[in-house]
Amino acid sequence: MNKLKQNQSQRKIFTEQGVLFIEFALVAGLLITIVYGLGQQFTKSLREMEHRALVTELLMGPQERTLAFDTTLGEVVELSSITVPTLTEAMDTIGNFFRRRAPSTSFALFINLTHLHMDPEQGTITAVDDPFAKPAFTYYAAAGSACESDSIQVTGWLKRYSNSRLTRSYEFSQANLPATIDDNKGRFGSKLYDIDNAGVRIRRYEALFPLIFAVVCSELDSFGTSSRFLTYYTIVPRRHVN
Repeated sequence: MNKLKQNQSQRKIFTEQGVLFIEFALVAGLLITIVYGLGQQFTKSLREMEHRALVTELLMGPQERTLAFDTTLGEVVELSSITVPTLTEAMDTIGNFFRRRAPSTSFALFINLTHLHMDPEQGTITAVDDPFAKPAFTYYAAAGSACESDSIQVTGWLKRYSNSRLTRSYEFSQANLPATIDDNKGRFGSKLYDIDNAGVRIRRYEALFPLIFAVVCSELDSFGTSSRFLTYYTIVPRRHVN
């Protein structure tokens, strides 16, 4: 009888120890998961700040004109292979500056130049470019960048992002057309002049409004793992025709 009670007592002790071990394992696992998740989020936040800082430098850095004036037609036109500067030259100015300013060799920049087509008298959007028909430009901080192997996929994401933003801009403009000449609602673009002519208000806008869409890609190392980190941006160029 005493031996039976002793065995039962030992089993109770083992059971309690097992429960405590399982509880400890669950708590430890939960803590590790929380620490890992917070660490991952902190690492991503720091990298996002690096991306934003770099794009801010691109905004303030050297830029070529993003529109050209055709003296034959007497109008502003999109950049191409025959304009001054060419489309490639304008994008390379931004891309080469990116290479100099990238904080690590894993960084890559994907950009494409698109346009809003404006009613020059109303300043409303009449059409937008098809970004899938526009060339994308890619710049790596160094040869063999970690993002190079994903370039086709990232370029596709860039163009889908561009298409989404352009479509939303057009839809917003069409849904908010100005009711009167003094109504500013729904007007976009660069205003050339706004004058009063014998009590009649006359506005004039650039017929094209350039937008640069960008994806910054970098390799993110965290807790022994490596992944691609992407951020998306809409850039309004400082320079248009002048």
